[in-house]
Amino acid sequence: PRLLPTTTTAAAKNETTTRRASVFPYGLHPPYPQQRDIMGAVSAAVASGEHALLEAPTGTGKTLALLCGALDAAAKGRARTVYYSTRTHSQLKQVVAELKKT
Repeated sequence: PRLLPTTTTAAAKNETTTRRASVFPYGLHPPYPQQRDIMGAVSAAVASGEHALLEAPTGTGKTLALLCGALDAAAKGRARTVYYSTRTHSQLKQVVAELKKT
């Protein structure tokens, strides 16, 4: 994935690195490196109150990684509400299916 630059604090980066996979729902199967990068970017952006613009090809696990990063931030009290929008109903169904696994 290509993570477009955002500014984050060193503390946010360190905390994100140690805990970014804490809500990944697949137990013995750790997230792929691309998914860890996405989760880290989401968590760091939320922690610093900034935006993140993420781009990755089809099949990299963006849906799950975005959900895990956002839910991790919410679980830590950094976000009161998580909004997730999609372009199509089928994409929304995929998000709901992944959310049920977490």
